[in-house]
This record gives sequence, C-alpha cells and structure tokens, in this order.
Amino acid sequence: MSQSALLLQGGMILQHDIQDNVNVLYDTDLLIVGNQIEHIGKNITGPENCRLIDCHGKIICPGFVDTHHHMWQTQLKGRHSDDTLLDYSPKGNMQCFNYTPQDIFWGELAGNLEALDAGTTCVGDHAHMTYSPDHGLAGLSAAITAGIRSVFCYSIIPRFTRWDAEIEVDPSPISDWCIKQLENFTQRQPFGDGRVTIGFGFDMFHLPKDQVVDLYQTARRLGVKTITSHWRHNNIAGSGETIPHLLHNYSLLGPDLLLSHATGTTPTDLSLLTTARTHIASTPTTESQMAHGVPICFDPCATALASLGTDCHSSDSASMLHAMRVGLAVTRSHRNAQILDSGKFPRQVDPKTREALRLATVGGAKALGMQEEVGRLQVGMRADVLVVETGSPAMAAAVQEDPVVAVVRHAGTREVAMVVVDGVVRKEGGRLLGVEVEREVGAWDGREAVESVADAAGGKLGWEDILKQLVRSRSEIQRRIEKCDIEKARRIVLQRWGASDEDDVLG
Repeated sequence: MSQSALLLQGGMILQHDIQDNVNVLYDTDLLIVGNQIEHIGKNITGPENCRLIDCHGKIICPGFVDTHHHMWQTQLKGRHSDDTLLDYSPKGNMQCFNYTPQDIFWGELAGNLEALDAGTTCVGDHAHMTYSPDHGLAGLSAAITAGIRSVFCYSIIPRFTRWDAEIEVDPSPISDWCIKQLENFTQRQPFGDGRVTIGFGFDMFHLPKDQVVDLYQTARRLGVKTITSHWRHNNIAGSGETIPHLLHNYSLLGPDLLLSHATGTTPTDLSLLTTARTHIASTPTTESQMAHGVPICFDPCATALASLGTDCHSSDSASMLHAMRVGLAVTRSHRNAQILDSGKFPRQVDPKTREALRLATVGGAKALGMQEEVGRLQVGMRADVLVVETGSPAMAAAVQEDPVVAVVRHAGTREVAMVVVDGVVRKEGGRLLGVEVEREVGAWDGREAVESVADAAGGKLGWEDILKQLVRSRSEIQRRIEKCDIEKARRIVLQRWGASDEDDVLG
C-alpha cells in the first residue's frame, strides 16, 4: 500500500539552520510522505494521489514543542488566575485526589487538544495524577487518543488516603503497582504508531538516598525517554540543598533529565547541569505569577539547556505562542529595570524574538532528546508541521515585514489554520478534527462509558462531544472539592517547605 502524501505549496517556510538560526524560505514547497518530510524546495511534484494544500501567502512553521505541561488539569481551569504556588498546590496540584479515572481521561484529552489547537505538536506531559493503576491507564489512553506526540511522564506522587475535614497521607507512596505499571508501559512503548513514549516524573527528594537512586536506576533500566522533576530555588520554596547538587552527589545527573523551572539557579548549579547536559523546561507564565523567581530560559548561560513549557493550562493558556510572548516580556522587563536602576538606558532590547521561537521548537526537541526527529523543518524529520494564516487583522502588515515576528508576536490560535502531527492532519480550516478512542491500552475503570460516548458520536469524538463530558466532569469534581479542607492542605504545603508559621515567611 502506498503511503499517504501531502504537498504544502508555495508557503513561507521557517527553517532552522545548523546553528539553529531561523531563516525564511519564500514561495517554497514542503512534501510530506507517510510520517516524514520528504522534500523541501521549489515546484515540487508530489507522488500519485498526493493531496495538495495551497499555502501561498501563508507561513509553514515547525510544530511547537512544550516541555512541561500537566495535561490532566483541564477541569480546574479558571481557579488559579490570582494564585501563588502556595495557593495553587492544594487547589490544583493536589486535586487529582478528587478525579476518577474517567475524569482524568476527559481532562487529559481536552488539555492535549487545547495545546494542539494552538500549534503544539509535541509535549512533555508531567502526568502527576497517578492515584491508582486506572488513573495511569486513563491518562495514557487520552494522550494516545488526542493524536499529539507525547512523552507521557508517568509519575510517582504523594497521595492522600483521606481528605475532608481531616487529611490522611498515604505512608507508602511508592507502591508496588506503581513500579509494575511503569514497567508495563515501558515494555509496551511506543504507543499511537510511535507518537507516544514513556517518561518518568519524580519530585520526592525527601526520601532516603538509596530509595531515590534505586528509582532512577530502575527508570533508566526500563528505558524511559525522559526523567522530569520540578525544581526552583528561593528562600522558601526549594530552600536548602539544590536538586542539581543533590542529583550530582547521587551520581544521577545526565542528559535524560529535565528540570522544570530552575528559577534561582546558582552559577554552581548551572555548571553542574551544563557538564551533565541536563536540560531545563522554563514556564514563564506560571513562574512570573506564582512567585517561582525570574525565568531562566533567556539567560545567556542557560540557553543551550533551555526550553519552554506552558505548565498549568488550569492557570493560563496552553498556547506556546502565549508562553513565548510572556517569556520575552518578563525577561525584557527585568533586564530593562536593572539597567534603569543603574542610572542608564538600555542600548538595545534583549532577548530577541527569534530566540523565543528557537526555545519553542529546536530547544524543546533537544530537551526531550528528540532533536533528530522533531523541532525543525528538514528532510527526514517527522512531519510535525503548522500552517499559519496571514490574512487576519492580527497578521496584516506584520508578515510582510518579518514572518518570524508575525508568528511569535502577532499570531494566535485563530491563525493556526492547520496542524499536522506525524504526517496526520489533526486541525484543518481552523478546526480540530475528530479523534478515535485508542485500542491499545486495555481496560480501565470508566473506559466503557468513554467508548459509549464515542459510539454515540459515530465512532469519532468531536470537540462538542468532549466539551459536554468535560463540563459534566468538572461539576462532579467541584462537588468533591467542596468537601475538602483546602486550608489544612495549604498548611501541609508550608510544612513541606519547612515553614511552621506563615507569618514568618509570607509577605
């Protein structure tokens, strides 16, 4: 059987060179055959039965790579707009306690589709919601179903066994079923015709050294793609020994590690990360709001390791376009303020716009160890491609000046007209296409209900079908949340930070 083929004709192609600088190839074609980019050039003739897409006047861009995102949190959207990390932790991070496996499926699916809609084709999904084996299965099922390329970072998390007026913490978070499920997933990967691979998420560095070392060695032996952890360093959250220093002392630092945030990184920490080629996922939207510290992604000493993520679409947009703009704005504002405070005026604006696009594409691919597969438009790479409309009021005149600036500074989800992942069109004409529930993962509690929704929709879930289930799920989760003492959980977070009295640490 011949492979499917797609010919994007006459577009403005954003192509990175060997130094990762982006150049614009005007009036150029891009041919996709199967799941790969087959040819880039002028006046390409496609194979028989090739589908032709007129891209004249449009921008053809690499799909965005989001290296840190909690996809399951969709039902929590709208409640973290004014939260610090201390508020978010009990109101968001801990709320997987109130999710059923079916809630996880709909939240994970909708989160992935929101990202796809805005041009993200590959994501590092820190899936820290594994309250049971069925939660893990449901999350993986949704990631496969969505059609995105995902490093699904299966996480071992602290869990509550009770949360109402009282809170009881599971004394054994590292249950046998966690390791068995991680082993099962890694043995069966990749999923979704190769799109979905397995990573590992871990944040419990308070455990004894031998336990931490054993978990990392187990994950590596099993063949996980990436090991990801949160880390920030300031006077409260993340005080004490830094994670890079701890991992170095445990002989665990390496290029398969991805540290999220890394705000407050010291020169010594950065030297350790650089030597080990350990990457950083910076999420400027949450870092700037939730008091993590200044985003590090544009620091000249860190850019070789840095990438961008969106973190919590429960708090902000899942769009990498938004993340690029916030990152530029926050970093420029901080730099300008420092220069103005010194009594001088900035000689120029830094960082530059093109650096944001690099972080959101090739930088992300490198951070996930996928630089030979995604992140750039090059012959032989996986066909993760965006077509960006340029005729909207937002893009008018900007694209004539500089197509790169038009994408980074002016485009929105509306302008992302087509999204192709692994050679398959997932969004077209500005609308997400329907998805089929995967058949690889197997049974989990709630799967039959999901499949019945898909069957009633004719076999494919359209966004309207998903939205209906999402709203229902959110309402049920909210009723459970209302029974929980959030303030008591907030005090537990403070205790984990080593603070006994919040008046001593909060300003």
